[in-house]
Amino acid sequence: MSGRTSERTFLGFRLRTPRLYLLFGAAFGGSFVVLGVMISLAERGLPVTALTTEAMFVGNPLLWIIALSPLVQGASFYLVGRSRASLEDELAARRAAEAEMRHRAFHDDLTGLPNRAFLFDVLDGGTACAGVLMMFDLDKFKNVNDTLGHVVGDALLKEIAGELRRVFEWRGWLLHRLGGDEFAMIVPPDTLTPDSEPASEVGALFERPFMVGDAAIQIGVSVGVCRITEDLSSRELLRRADVALYVAKARTGNSWVRFDDEMDAAMRRRSDLERDLARALEAGEFVLHYQPIYDIASERAVGCEALIRWRSPSRGLVTPIEFIDIAEETGLIVDIGRWVLNEACGVAAGWPRSVGVAVNVSPVQFRNWAFLSDLGRALSASGLAAERLTLEITESLLIDDIEETVRMLERIRALGIKVSLDDFGTGYSNLGYLQRIPVDRIKVDASFVRRMLENEADAQIVAAVVRLSRGIGKRVTIEGIERVEQLEHVRALGADEAQGFLFSPGVPADELAALLAPRAGSRPSSA
Repeated sequence: MSGRTSERTFLGFRLRTPRLYLLFGAAFGGSFVVLGVMISLAERGLPVTALTTEAMFVGNPLLWIIALSPLVQGASFYLVGRSRASLEDELAARRAAEAEMRHRAFHDDLTGLPNRAFLFDVLDGGTACAGVLMMFDLDKFKNVNDTLGHVVGDALLKEIAGELRRVFEWRGWLLHRLGGDEFAMIVPPDTLTPDSEPASEVGALFERPFMVGDAAIQIGVSVGVCRITEDLSSRELLRRADVALYVAKARTGNSWVRFDDEMDAAMRRRSDLERDLARALEAGEFVLHYQPIYDIASERAVGCEALIRWRSPSRGLVTPIEFIDIAEETGLIVDIGRWVLNEACGVAAGWPRSVGVAVNVSPVQFRNWAFLSDLGRALSASGLAAERLTLEITESLLIDDIEETVRMLERIRALGIKVSLDDFGTGYSNLGYLQRIPVDRIKVDASFVRRMLENEADAQIVAAVVRLSRGIGKRVTIEGIERVEQLEHVRALGADEAQGFLFSPGVPADELAALLAPRAGSRPSSA
């Protein structure tokens, strides 16, 4: 042992440690091994109590453990050896643990399939060039978790993964689980034929139910497909497959779509729109227009429907049909809807007390936990009487959990707020619901009204809705009145209210005064 001495703190001790240069020899099991060790603890200050290292002796691994006592000048230094058998057992265990760690880093715990990191490695390796990448996920898988529980959901994923492997792995198709209910598959080029449609083959597997215990679960699949080329990175390939998957799911699911440039351009436009929409509310770019609703008998305005418009600096005036779906998908509709409520109630508070305001409510907003609180705050801040506010809901609310929808509507009406069922007849109407759902009025969609004087079927639909609604005590509002003849027709049917371009389009709040004034007993003209 030789070297300088310096003070160091080691394992909580204040030490004076030498720089060590050691050469040890030891004999184990009749074999003489010379191990050269050079350690400079004073310079490195290693926070360890033991240093483990492997050495090779005649091609066989040996494990040497150097154990250190508190290192003060003159203290002993130990070299501990083990028998070859125990060393080999420990090395085998350590190698198995390392192999398990490597496996888990590149495989999914639930299904055992290669994971996203593994997929990136394969794509970056270039071996799949000219092949096909598919991304797919299960349609409405959330419903399985929500209704049957996550244990069944996990079991279903394992069953589907096993079936996919059984059908496709022997052909060399490489299956991966990306997370949740999302999978990816690489189809190598040498397994493709000119007539191959790999996505159709995946879809065919989902035509029958999967067995989970005693339960047969039917579930669909949506697939996005892109061609693998050597000039594209793994991330770009996944992005393209994901774009195609998004389009497939938008087509009601259970379908497949191949990526193309036009689709990509549309998705980029959508992404830009989504980004601009997220900034629009804060930037004050939304405005409300108001379309009057008239009582047919008196021809007096009894309310106005608030219609949102987006005045974008770069896009001009954007209509709701262009952005509402995106707002709902992203959840932005909750904040936008809250702004509409506050703005509409604030404006309507300045109208004559006989005139109310109708606000459209998205299903996403309706089911938001804070919706009732938002209603209360809007009324309180504006001073608008609750009975002057009408919420317009659509038939889509009646599809899922009708019982919860009814309970929510009852709570809303208990506040004094009125409810209208909008666009009746265009969606998922079940006439049996009309007696159950607590609404005050039913609005007949303009698509029937527009053609009812020329199309007997539409005329019969409008007449039937008016008769039925009045028969169960609901008021009826006719949308889309554009001609005097249409107004006279629905007047004869016994409809209560009407709105449409015959009276007025939607206008800014400051142009409403003349429209809300009594019409001096005259009926609107067609001029």
